[in-house]
Amino acid sequence: MHGLSVRALIVAGLLALFAATLALTYVSERNYETAARDSEERFFRKVAAIAAHPVLQDLQSDVVAFGSHFLARTEFVQGFGHATNTGYAESLELALQDPFVSGHVNAATVSLEALRVYDADWNLLATGRERGVMNVDDFALPARPNAVVQKARVRTGNDRLRALGGGWAFERGAFYSVILPIGGLTVRGYLEVVVNPALNLTRLEDLIRHPVTVRDLVTDKVLHTGAPPDAEHDLTITHTLESVDGRALYAL
Repeated sequence: MHGLSVRALIVAGLLALFAATLALTYVSERNYETAARDSEERFFRKVAAIAAHPVLQDLQSDVVAFGSHFLARTEFVQGFGHATNTGYAESLELALQDPFVSGHVNAATVSLEALRVYDADWNLLATGRERGVMNVDDFALPARPNAVVQKARVRTGNDRLRALGGGWAFERGAFYSVILPIGGLTVRGYLEVVVNPALNLTRLEDLIRHPVTVRDLVTDKVLHTGAPPDAEHDLTITHTLESVDGRALYAL
């Protein structure tokens, strides 16, 4: 009887040891899987952040190319000169509206929202938008300076001669503006090109070879949806793009 009790204790001890070993193995495997998944997630977050940078760089380059070409147009030069000399901006407004009416060569990569012209002291002279939405409140842009304009206004010296771009938020959504100086070395004013960057952000799919969903975090609207993920096998990563003043604009 005593021998049976000893054997029973030994068997029970071995079973407990085996169970503990299995539990430790399970925990180790789970920890390894979690660590591997965390490492993979960090890697793809970096990939998304790195890939988003050249997309926005390309957008800014295309906007600068459009803006530089636009500033050289005879209608703009004459309209701007007339507005600054007389205070009447009708011809300048017509020049600013023309790309929305007639189109422009960068239309495939630049989704124009508005063109704004300021004098050298940042007084707004004229705004150009598509005629169909010029006077519709739901499509109006803010009268107050956006974050990119505010950043440009405090620049001094040669910094004023450089193009400045960045994202900003408004109740109607997220936008991207590029500020270009007017007048060469003697700054006579500024052109603000306002664009919707959502179309450009979808290019991330081509760069990272993975489906990308673009969500406007200002309006909480999904602007583009990639292929639906496989919940069992796919890893979903979220990368946030911010405005120049640190506000969340887009979730990718």
